[in-house]
Amino acid sequence: MLTLKSLDAQQVKWNYGAIDLMWPGQRGNLQGQPFHPNLRLRWLENWSMLLNLVVRVGFVILLLGSLSIGAWVFSPLWLIPPLVAIALNIRTALSMHDRTARDVLFAVLFLPGEFYMWLKLGHFIRAWAKFLSRVEVDNWGAQAAAEKGKGNNAYLMPLVYVAVTLGMLVLTWTQLPLLVKEIALWIGWPMLALLAALQTVGMMYRLFQRHRGFTV
Repeated sequence: MLTLKSLDAQQVKWNYGAIDLMWPGQRGNLQGQPFHPNLRLRWLENWSMLLNLVVRVGFVILLLGSLSIGAWVFSPLWLIPPLVAIALNIRTALSMHDRTARDVLFAVLFLPGEFYMWLKLGHFIRAWAKFLSRVEVDNWGAQAAAEKGKGNNAYLMPLVYVAVTLGMLVLTWTQLPLLVKEIALWIGWPMLALLAALQTVGMMYRLFQRHRGFTV
């Protein structure tokens, strides 16, 4: 895929297809297939993406809330998840058979990978939004149109969703008394820290897991 539009169309099509396959009651299977051996990985991937979304958006919201009342205090513990992610990215890059210096640099710099994660979160949001809307869609046609430079700019919709959500939260935040803001931050940061810790443990498990001799 040569453009963000065509990449979005492709990834949304694939994500939508996976959701359609694993969701109970789809494709004539009224029992659903959530525990089918071939689909457990798909469910795990979707839960992982949801956790990535909650942690990242939650961090931005709590950071803005803390800065707005002068309550932000930097803790070096928050550097652990990015450092573990960098180590995992480096290990993945080094496992590639035909890796180049650009692949390793991509892993080391962290920000390119983080940018791509936000793109994947956009695909994740759009695929689930399409599926839950129950509107008939032609994802194959949408991808074909996007590859030709046609179609709309639907790939920007996740940005609109995030902007609207943040706008509503900011408006609500400004109306709250200081005590309520402090309580929200007092509860929110520990909860976010717990989710980030669980995510970090998962990354560390993959970091030290044997590759069994396989290469990417």
